Amino acid sequence: MKRAITAGLLFIAGLFHSCGRAPLAGSEYAAARVSVTIHHPGLRKSLKAFDSVYDSLIVLVYAEDMDTIRHAMPVSSNKKTFSLAINDIPAGDDRVFEAFTKSQEGTLVHGSGVASATLNPQEVKSIPLMLEPLCGSLVLQLAEIPTSVDSVIAVFAALPAGVWEDRQKRSSKLHISLDYVTDQASGTLSCYAVNLAGDTLYQAHQPVAFHADSFQLFSLSFSQLPGQAALAIDVGPAGAAVVWSAMDGDHPDTAESGKLLISEIMYNANDSEYVEVFNTLSIDTTYDTLILEVDGTYRFFEKVSFKADSFIVIGRVLLPWANYQHATSSALNLSSTSGNWLTLRAADSTVIDRVAFNGKTGGAGWPDIGSAKNAIVLDSLTNGHKRNNVGIFWQQAVSDIDKSVTAQKGTPGSSGR
Repeated sequence: MKRAITAGLLFIAGLFHSCGRAPLAGSEYAAARVSVTIHHPGLRKSLKAFDSVYDSLIVLVYAEDMDTIRHAMPVSSNKKTFSLAINDIPAGDDRVFEAFTKSQEGTLVHGSGVASATLNPQEVKSIPLMLEPLCGSLVLQLAEIPTSVDSVIAVFAALPAGVWEDRQKRSSKLHISLDYVTDQASGTLSCYAVNLAGDTLYQAHQPVAFHADSFQLFSLSFSQLPGQAALAIDVGPAGAAVVWSAMDGDHPDTAESGKLLISEIMYNANDSEYVEVFNTLSIDTTYDTLILEVDGTYRFFEKVSFKADSFIVIGRVLLPWANYQHATSSALNLSSTSGNWLTLRAADSTVIDRVAFNGKTGGAGWPDIGSAKNAIVLDSLTNGHKRNNVGIFWQQAVSDIDKSVTAQKGTPGSSGR
């Protein structure tokens, strides 16, 4: 389990403090239609963002002169707006409405502020509520893990809020997710790489203040004997944080300029694989040399031109929707199982954008496409060079690429997102 010991019970107790009195005999009743929206500050409304998984929505109505009314309903984490009718509310002043979401284990995931309204007899009033994230996830993405490592352990200790811990067996590329991290939790993030005997070979520690609704960037280094490995922590909106590193390699360049953006990846379609790249600049741009690094191997492309705010597509072969193809046929041979590290670099090797995506089995929030030949698509292009590091900001494509390729879904080169 990746659950933490949190102080959630204190919050629940606070929600039910106002049971009030039963309505007087002969009281008249009203009803309310409550609309609840999951809020993601700075993100477009259609963004399928990450809020930690929740499966129920609870709305409370209370006042000093009435018993608390509790309305609960099952909901899907994929849906961001809900509407429900609550009937037989005693009419009167200062009726308070409050909502929150909960996980299957009972963890509070979102909470709203309170909305107060006067309800008149026989009236139906519309009550809007906005839910803010109360928790999120720290997602670690690691690559080039030495074969001497048996397991990687991640711990975020933020007492009294809680301690979050998970351990994963080594693989060439590894994702670890610490879920339901409490908003505003402040503590130390530690990561340990241990051998089969349990001896620590690599370790890293960094103070982290976790915020569920903002971008943050931290730097961190693994210490080992001998040498060091660079690590970066990228905290995304809606309570998602990404930690990524290459333990056994020279990767000092952690910053991404964001001038170009990897916005769509087709990795499970053999010769039809492609990477879509978006020019975030509002001017036409040409790169004399553009490098696409795939798991440490550089692939060079010359005279790559972008229109302002437009896309190009790099294909494994020169498909009708691909603008560029590498002379090496295996240059874009992407992994459908474990995923790849994709890095766009300028001619001087500085990083423009990087995505360490997981394979078709999903995990750490990445879409699980199964055996489908579906591309994964970034939900929004705004601040995308930070958001595209987080698997939960990607989703499966649902549209056929064209009428002649009905078995493959994607939007290569399309701005229709």
